[in-house]
Amino acid sequence: MAQKDRKEKKSFVLEVCLIIFSKLYEVLHKYSPIFIIIDIHYAPFEKDDKRLVDSYVMLTTALTFLVLVFSASIQNPLFQMVIIFFGGCRVFEILVVQTGALFFDYYKNTMERMEASRKFKLPEKPRPYVIQGYLRITILLLLNFAEIVFWFSIFYIFLSNYFFVSPLGNVEALSFSFYTMTTFGHFPNSIELLNDYGYIFTLLQSVIGLLMTLLILSRFIGLLPRAPSSDEVEQKMERESKT
Repeated sequence: MAQKDRKEKKSFVLEVCLIIFSKLYEVLHKYSPIFIIIDIHYAPFEKDDKRLVDSYVMLTTALTFLVLVFSASIQNPLFQMVIIFFGGCRVFEILVVQTGALFFDYYKNTMERMEASRKFKLPEKPRPYVIQGYLRITILLLLNFAEIVFWFSIFYIFLSNYFFVSPLGNVEALSFSFYTMTTFGHFPNSIELLNDYGYIFTLLQSVIGLLMTLLILSRFIGLLPRAPSSDEVEQKMERESKT
């Protein structure tokens, strides 16, 4: 009995994380355009939404790059604020989706199937969690990484007066954004931050960049072929992990 009770106990930190991500997904399902379209047109009819998601990611990445290229001609403050708001929502969406897909979706799917089986006292249905291709999701993740770099470049251009001593051009902002996204430092050139808000904002991007880098590395590692081991002990460990 003690062993059974010990198995049924769940990690508190895991439960909290699952609750948080469930709430974040609820927000996306209410306000994200792609989630709303999927909920209305694809999910109820069990249609394949792979092409829609691929097109959405490629389109938003391309549009973000175009906005960056022509950002100098966007002088209307209201229009700039609209773009910044949409960009912030898009970065939030990317982080929630990619983090959930890597850490929580598989676990949550399995947990829901187990709970449904216990509730209705039926054998568990063989409906395991699957993804639509490891290579595909890795490519989408790389596009998401590039899109975040573009978005922060746009943020730095439109908010230069709040963050930097002197305004940034397109190339400067893109270089600074890429450097901040890939390192825990600042662009080693003439670009100078104006105040603590600039440091906090660039630190935020560095943290996002670290998370995205970890996600990309984990996806790439998953793509690598695993050669069988000739070690007898490791062979036994592999057999036990499959049972």
